[in-house]
Amino acid sequence: MDIAALSIGLSQLKVQQQVGIYALKEAMSVATNDSSKLSEIMQSVAGNVNPEHLGNNIDILA
Repeated sequence: MDIAALSIGLSQLKVQQQVGIYALKEAMSVATNDSSKLSEIMQSVAGNVNPEHLGNNIDILA
């Protein structure tokens, strides 16, 4: 193999590695945003829970 071919091969590997790193960073960013939105939704739902006296008893004699 000559120097030019090695140079091209290394350059292509570097670009592939950069693309892979960028894709992973984007995936991490999306996951972080989704988890923060899910956390916000869970906190907003927690305030809408039924009162404590509802749903604690079952009438089995009816």
